[in-house]
Amino acid sequence: MAGVNGTWGASFVGLIVACILYGLTVVQTYFYYSTYPNDSSFLKALVAILWALDTAHTAVISHSLYFYLITDFGIPTTTIIWSLTVRLFTSLSTSTDSGNKP
Repeated sequence: MAGVNGTWGASFVGLIVACILYGLTVVQTYFYYSTYPNDSSFLKALVAILWALDTAHTAVISHSLYFYLITDFGIPTTTIIWSLTVRLFTSLSTSTDSGNKP
């Protein structure tokens, strides 16, 4: 079980940090809507979309870790669950290729 501390432990710490940052996002979103009620609809929609994406990201990470650390703990598995697939796909599709710099 030494591998659990080195791999899933780091993921769990990352989840805790992500949840703390998500809490800050929620507070900032609330502050924005209560402080700037006369902003344009475009800005309000942009803030709502970013908040929804952050919510979905936190939910997907939480589901992945719950599945591997709680549901299938101690069971060597080769299956990849849907939330991990979504997480990997979005990470790969949003990453930039730094090798093409002029």
